[in-house]
Amino acid sequence: MESGGRIRSTSERSQYLKRLKRQMGGTRTRRGVHAVDVLPRGDFMKNDPKQLITRGKEYHKAVSDIPNEVKGFGAKRGDKIVGTASEVMPGSKNIERGKQNRRSLYRRVLGATKQDPITRKQVATIKDEFENLDE
Repeated sequence: MESGGRIRSTSERSQYLKRLKRQMGGTRTRRGVHAVDVLPRGDFMKNDPKQLITRGKEYHKAVSDIPNEVKGFGAKRGDKIVGTASEVMPGSKNIERGKQNRRSLYRRVLGATKQDPITRKQVATIKDEFENLDE
């Protein structure tokens, strides 16, 4: 059941679970599933371009470090990473483009699937080595 304050109907919950199961590739797996959310730091000033650039670089680094962090907690090759790209920072000029860029970053760095519009999740499979972007 999604949070948000309203009660979901049985059909909505059923559809949500079917979509999530399809994203995960089924329910019968011995592999682990690791939920990962990268949350933005909130101590930056709104509309300060220097802070927004710094914050964007920090977010990019945090996403790049996800595979190593998850492996440090015992994840193995073939395990799934389920995540939601965090919301765009306050002060960003084009919020929709910012959301697309964050989802795209998950796809490029983690090899994640596209975000499902119903589950709002992206799923990646841990490989031996992820192709990290060096910037």
